[in-house]
Amino acid sequence: MASTLAFAIFNPTAWLRRLGNLNIGILEGTGAPTSGGSGTAAGKAGIGCLYVDSASGLYYVNTGTKASPTWTQLTIAGGAGLNSAQSVAAAGSVQGDAAAITASAPGNILGTGANATKGIILPAAVAGAIYNIKNADAANAVLKVYPAGTDTINALSASAAISMAAKTSAVFMCVTAGSWLTLPLVPS
Repeated sequence: MASTLAFAIFNPTAWLRRLGNLNIGILEGTGAPTSGGSGTAAGKAGIGCLYVDSASGLYYVNTGTKASPTWTQLTIAGGAGLNSAQSVAAAGSVQGDAAAITASAPGNILGTGANATKGIILPAAVAGAIYNIKNADAANAVLKVYPAGTDTINALSASAAISMAAKTSAVFMCVTAGSWLTLPLVPS
C-alpha cells in the first residue's frame, strides 16, 4: 500500500517553538561533552539536541534522555560528512616512535615537520575508515606514513611505511580490516 505525504506551508515560528518545547537546540562548548545524569546539559538537552565542540569542530547528538544525556559523535557511513581534524608533527625514524594520529575517522590530517626520516602512524585499519593526509612540510621533505601493528599500506610489507612527497596529499581508506589503500596509489 502506498503511503501519502501531506505538504504544508512551513511556519518557522511554530517549528522553533516546537523545538524549544522539546528542549532541542544547538549547544556549544570547548571539549567533548560528557554523558550521564551529571554530564553536559543534563536536565536541559532533550533527545536530538546537538552539541558542537568548538575546539575540534566535532558534532554530537543526545541519543539518551533529557535527564541523562548520551552524547554520540555524529558521523556519516562511508566517510562522507562530518570529519575530525588533526595536525600531527612527524617524529621518530621507525614505526615504533612515529607520531600517532589520534583523530577519529573520517579525518583530515595535516602532517608537519617531515625530514625524510620522521613519520606519522595511522590507527588500526578498520573497514570503512578514511583519512585524508596532507604532507604540509615547509622544507620540501618526504613524510613517512606507517600503518599500525602489522597492518599494510597498498602492496607494501606488513608494518612498512609509505613515503609521501612534500606538498602532496592522499586518501587512506580501509576496505578490508588490516589493510590501507591510497588514492593516488603512490602519493608523489
